[in-house]
Amino acid sequence: MRHSHKFGKIISALQEYAKKIIPFEESDIYLIDRNTGKISSVSKRTGQKMKQKISGFLEEGIIDWIIEEKRAVVIEDFETISGESRQGQERNFVIIPLIFRGKEYAVFVLYTSKPKQEFTNQELELLTLLAGENAIPSTRGKLSH
Repeated sequence: MRHSHKFGKIISALQEYAKKIIPFEESDIYLIDRNTGKISSVSKRTGQKMKQKISGFLEEGIIDWIIEEKRAVVIEDFETISGESRQGQERNFVIIPLIFRGKEYAVFVLYTSKPKQEFTNQELELLTLLAGENAIPSTRGKLSH
């Protein structure tokens, strides 16, 4: 990946600021290849189950819808992907479009135990702003891998 150092800085900054807004267990940036319809994870530490879930969201058109909406969206995880047994504990994906120069190339995904009904519009707006093109000046060029 040509920009792996840049992505490392971006994901670290996004994680740091996102933690101040909501708690999460896992996060990653997923690059979207429009030609192949596949995604690739920026972090090599992300679990395979999470990547499979995000791939499924892409295949179902959910990722495209989120990018079109240009805002953070909470999606319930009906099959908990955590490695530990967490009976009775709800998990959710927060998927935030990363838009660079008006074009979409990636999504920032948080995996959280925060119940869906407890998210406020303000939190989702903050996450959207956090990942917006003006919030990440180091990504002004086209991202490619």
